[in-house]
Amino acid sequence: MTNKTKMHELEKNLIDELNDNKKEILENEYPSELIMQYADGWVPIYNSDLIEALSDDPSLAYVDDHGLLPKNPGVHDIIRAAIYERLSSVGFEWLCDNQKDKEVA
Repeated sequence: MTNKTKMHELEKNLIDELNDNKKEILENEYPSELIMQYADGWVPIYNSDLIEALSDDPSLAYVDDHGLLPKNPGVHDIIRAAIYERLSSVGFEWLCDNQKDKEVA
């Protein structure tokens, strides 16, 4: 990651990667699965990066879908799941916008 892991940087990096792979994603039979894979790929793996992201965005202390968490989640599990939720949301918004653009063209 960067010197300071920030949520907006993770979101920007994900969108850049989605744009770089736009054709592959939009032509795939299951584009939503690709979106989830790309989102998962941008979730930090190091605990220090997770804590940096949380310090930048305290809302990452909360998860909407508790099904993403293990049975007895630790703080890092919660942050990881919250980041995944946020990135997935950004990815699906990108997919929706680009599928609309494809239909219009």
